[in-house]
Amino acid sequence: MNPKLEALRFCDLVLSAPDAPAELERQARLAIARNLSPLADFGVPVEFHRIWFPAPAHLALCNPSIAYDATRRRFRVIVRAINFGFTESGEYFFRTSGGFQTVNYLADLDMHLGLTRVQPLSDDHYRRPPPASYPVTGIEDLRLIRFRDQWWAVGSNPNVDHRPTMQVVLVRIRNGQLTDRRVLTSSQNTRMEKNWMPAVHPNTGHLHLVYRCSPTTVLRYRHSRATVRPAFVHDGPLLARGLRGGSQVIPFDGGYLCLVHDVIVTDGEHRRTYLHRWLWFTPTWRIGKLSAPFFFRRHGVEFVAGLTQVGKTLLVSFGVDDAEAWLARLPVNHVRALLHEPVSSQVANRRWRDLQQLHTGP
Repeated sequence: MNPKLEALRFCDLVLSAPDAPAELERQARLAIARNLSPLADFGVPVEFHRIWFPAPAHLALCNPSIAYDATRRRFRVIVRAINFGFTESGEYFFRTSGGFQTVNYLADLDMHLGLTRVQPLSDDHYRRPPPASYPVTGIEDLRLIRFRDQWWAVGSNPNVDHRPTMQVVLVRIRNGQLTDRRVLTSSQNTRMEKNWMPAVHPNTGHLHLVYRCSPTTVLRYRHSRATVRPAFVHDGPLLARGLRGGSQVIPFDGGYLCLVHDVIVTDGEHRRTYLHRWLWFTPTWRIGKLSAPFFFRRHGVEFVAGLTQVGKTLLVSFGVDDAEAWLARLPVNHVRALLHEPVSSQVANRRWRDLQQLHTGP
């Protein structure tokens, strides 16, 4: 086996063992960052397509969210555009004044992923002068969904009610505007909410949102009240405790499939390594399978915000370095082969103790 992939397997074992010392867990996470490998190294054939269209010079395209429009046989993609970036040392810089700014676009692609239409999505109704303590404007990292026979998106809205917060919102896409905003408040009532993963049930049409991976917490959205409440809460595998959204969650093999990420900070507080994992939920929203960690194109900052399936093909949309927007096309069967049941805490502890005895002797 590839030595890097073998190292990743060992690190996952350590992170699955409750009895592993905290320092060893820290070292295992750093080792994952060092040994992180592209998805192609796992034998998955990946075809990449960059999303690009003319935008104002001060904006960089990133973090796209793709969905399939079966009625019109096309793909729709929300693309985020931002006025900031970061240096090689991980420090942010700005192309314009006014703090962190986001503008969103809606792009249509044909079945060959050719660009056919682009339009800006106005959220002027929901923009307010930001407080000096949190200079952020524009709805961020929208996940595109087909809900109630219309196009909607779930994203993070800064400074709702003029407070220095980030709150998850559901917005409808109509005539080039983000409208009908619903502010979704979790029972946690925290100041910074983001990266909830939406899932529309293929039969009932109900909207659920994955709030946390471990413990697995899934919220049910009630459209008539514009509220969310916990619908499923399960103990999740220890390995998933740092995982967060992520793409939309799509129906797959009788359950649900998504891509999630984790962030490993190295070299102080600035350098970040993003890793992805495939995650499969059972029909009752338990984590049934997951994959080893990987990246798509670049070791560093990659952010997945979209996932859709057409026949035997999966399409993933992701941003690179907060400066590029990409699509990845890959076969369903190869992804299915990467999924495995998580190691239980008991088994991980037993294997960990065996390794300790092997290295320390009687």
